[in-house]
Amino acid sequence: ILAIGLLQTGIMTPELLGLSVAAIVPALIGVELGNRARGRIPAAQFRRIVLVALSVVGAMLLMR
Repeated sequence: ILAIGLLQTGIMTPELLGLSVAAIVPALIGVELGNRARGRIPAAQFRRIVLVALSVVGAMLLMR
């Protein structure tokens, strides 16, 4: 519903909508991999890995 409103107002283009839909697949794969890893790695270690990964991504965004 949100996408329809964004398309109608011109905030989102059909090309961006296509990219957004395409980005769902890798996001779902990442969620599945994370759930599997969470079941095999101790909770504290999993949190540490996620924190490091998020920190690296954040640092890369800041460097842009």
